[in-house]
Amino acid sequence: VVLIHYWATWCEPAKVDMAQLKELHARYNRAGFELIGVNLDEQAATAVDYLTKNRLPWAQLHEPGGLDSRLAQELGIMNLPTMILVDET
Repeated sequence: VVLIHYWATWCEPAKVDMAQLKELHARYNRAGFELIGVNLDEQAATAVDYLTKNRLPWAQLHEPGGLDSRLAQELGIMNLPTMILVDET
């Protein structure tokens, strides 16, 4: 099971979600639960600065363009936070 978390540093609710996601990851990662973060800040440096101060134990993706980036557009992400849960089958 994979949870894809779309977020940006300017989105306070997405950052609040991260605390709960850290708990879920710690509890269920050994059972196969994975997380992928997709940062939608305009510039990667903004996300890197945030993640340097707020370490997350899962992979993060970024592509310039924010909500207009390919990572957002291909799945129709129009607002943040957005989470997509992908079943194992």
